[in-house]
Amino acid sequence: MKFAVFEDCIYGKRLERTFYRYCAVRQPSLCRYIFVFVLYNILRYFHLISEKRYLEKRWSFLKNVDSFQKRIAAFSEKKAGVLRLRDEDVVILTHHPEDIVSRFSGKEVRGSAYKKDKCFFETYIDNFSSVPEGTYTAYGTLGSPLTENAAESIFVYGKRKYKTRASCAAVRTAKYLFALLISVCVSLFWAIIAMYFSASSFADPAGLFASYFKKPMLVFLNFLPVFILCVGIWLIFNNLALGCTVSGVLTLILSLINYFKLMFRNDPFMFEDVALAGEAGNISAQYDIRLSRNMILCFIAVLVIAFVVRTFFDIPVRAKYVRPVLLIAICFGVVFGSKWYMDGHFYYLNQNLECINEFSATEQYISRGFVYPFVYSINSAIDKAPDGYDAEECESLLSSYQYTDIPEDKRVNIISIMLEAYTDFDRFGVLDFSDDVYGFLRELRSESYSGYLIDDIFAAGTVTTERQFLTGLNTLPNFRKATNSYVWYLRRQGYTVEGSHPNYSWFYNRVNINEHLGFQQYLFDEQLYFDLSGQHTCGNDIVIPEIYKLYRDAALRGENYFSFSVTYQGHAPYSDSYLWFDHEYVANKGYTEAEYNILNNYFYNIDVTHRNLSAMIEKLRKDKKPVILILFGDHMPWLGNNASIYETVGIDLDLSKKESFQNYYSTPYIVWANDAAKKMCGNDFEGDGGNIGAYMLMSRVFEMAGWKGDEFNQYLTEAGKDILAVSTTGAVFDADGGFTYDPSGTLLDKVNEFKKMQFYRKKNFVYADVK
Repeated sequence: MKFAVFEDCIYGKRLERTFYRYCAVRQPSLCRYIFVFVLYNILRYFHLISEKRYLEKRWSFLKNVDSFQKRIAAFSEKKAGVLRLRDEDVVILTHHPEDIVSRFSGKEVRGSAYKKDKCFFETYIDNFSSVPEGTYTAYGTLGSPLTENAAESIFVYGKRKYKTRASCAAVRTAKYLFALLISVCVSLFWAIIAMYFSASSFADPAGLFASYFKKPMLVFLNFLPVFILCVGIWLIFNNLALGCTVSGVLTLILSLINYFKLMFRNDPFMFEDVALAGEAGNISAQYDIRLSRNMILCFIAVLVIAFVVRTFFDIPVRAKYVRPVLLIAICFGVVFGSKWYMDGHFYYLNQNLECINEFSATEQYISRGFVYPFVYSINSAIDKAPDGYDAEECESLLSSYQYTDIPEDKRVNIISIMLEAYTDFDRFGVLDFSDDVYGFLRELRSESYSGYLIDDIFAAGTVTTERQFLTGLNTLPNFRKATNSYVWYLRRQGYTVEGSHPNYSWFYNRVNINEHLGFQQYLFDEQLYFDLSGQHTCGNDIVIPEIYKLYRDAALRGENYFSFSVTYQGHAPYSDSYLWFDHEYVANKGYTEAEYNILNNYFYNIDVTHRNLSAMIEKLRKDKKPVILILFGDHMPWLGNNASIYETVGIDLDLSKKESFQNYYSTPYIVWANDAAKKMCGNDFEGDGGNIGAYMLMSRVFEMAGWKGDEFNQYLTEAGKDILAVSTTGAVFDADGGFTYDPSGTLLDKVNEFKKMQFYRKKNFVYADVK
């Protein structure tokens, strides 16, 4: 006799699944069994239930099928063409209900007896190797137990028959490898499409797109996640066409979101943005989004690839345990290979600077394609909570304070300016100044509240100090969405909140992030300064008078006003080959020509800044409207590679000691008020403020102005009585003048509380009602 296993040799799909789908389409009430199918499929996949129990539950829909006899007859007639071994005189062995398989196949069947009204097998064949008796010929797959005791074995793979196990195994292996090759080609195609749309938003799309292929590692890093997704879906659902389609659709849609976001906002699509789908929908409604011909062709390509793979190349994996083993291997590969995608140093090594401005965060992103930087952006989306963090505990502590409006009789105007690379070298006493360049600063301090900010950056990283000042946070969020800030508070209070910066709007992505910080208007080179100066990154002789003009315009309109501006003059590098101005500020004490030029060019910037600040302050001094002026530096200046000139002039930068830590990480701050503001606030705005973190400065200003602010500001004011600065380096400055990297006791408790509170602040935006 000849025997064949129905599940292996006769029908290449799950009979209960296809028959259920056929019935459910014609009888929608059967859709309630979908949950049963999914649940028991998962349980069986992980071998948590037996095959018998699995099939009993999967066939349970039969008891509710209307006109069962007609249904099975019509189904059998429709599906007859897909049966294998149709012309062979074989007896079919099956786990499935015997009567259903018999009607479906039209052959003699030895199967299980299923009681559809009670949903269980009266008899069940669980081992095909024990069913046949005597000498027989077996049609089976490579793993079929039926072939173990057969006199003759014929191996079936697809619709073909093989006389030897080796030939069948070779064909199967070749098909699996071919399917893998198909997934490689399709994944590479979609990775290249993603890179194409990423480059399409750039000023030189062809140049940027071509640059990707000069760095094969970039192409590979963009390809690999798409390939893993494609193969993973193939193995999970045993459907190569589904893997190719889903990976393609997902990659294409994300790429187009990135394209339109870049086009409309010059801001790339990052992993954090996935959680902002609702906000993205609202924003997208404001723009005219139209699909180009190439985009439409890509969607057509999805359909074509799906059809071709499904029709000609859809190769299910029949080998036992192969799918689970490969899936486990992929999971381990993802876990151990993720360091490629999450490692910042590796990301830096794979930079592509050929066509871009390396100072543009957006261009840095698209210079690596799309898929790779998108996966890498998971890093910025993960903000780990401090040890012991309890949101309810933080909420309870904040609730002990009460949000307070600014009193009507204390509504002073505030102008704040962060000065690029601005610091006070007079304090070190190591330079011989030919010109008293810091005379203005000393005079200003004598009538101001001043001290030094403990910055977290040196010679670069401007936005860290900037955003600490604006938010009251020392560890910053990624600013991909609206973020709590002093700007939002003042905006809710009815203040006009704006600012300016004489550089490109994309620099440090200020154009988007300042909007998330609450600014109603922020003016850059493109909107203001280039027209005023005819050049990019103009100097303080233009910027500072314009900051004053913006204030005066608002004052004439009768508005309460807050501005925060960032200067550019003073930005490194400073020429080491010649002097920018024929004037000596620092005498040469044996410096090299390069060192002498760098120092004097730096102090030329300080001189220009002081002259323009002096002119503005004289105007504010005469102003009858109350104005507070806040000035501070962002970081110490670059003075030679590896801070070489600091060493030359004798400035100690040893970070293990308090004084030298301050030498490295501190810049001056000044809070000055005109007479009208002093009178309104009842404060002379004078005195030594000491060392504080940049995130504490606005809290101090609020306190001097007689403002309580929101709950977090009140907490920050209270916390500032114990800890003056918590640096991201780990250093802590306490109110008693102490400096330590290893706080303990009460100080440690206060530091940990602050870390938890600022984490809560980052995660809970409270100004959603502000228009």
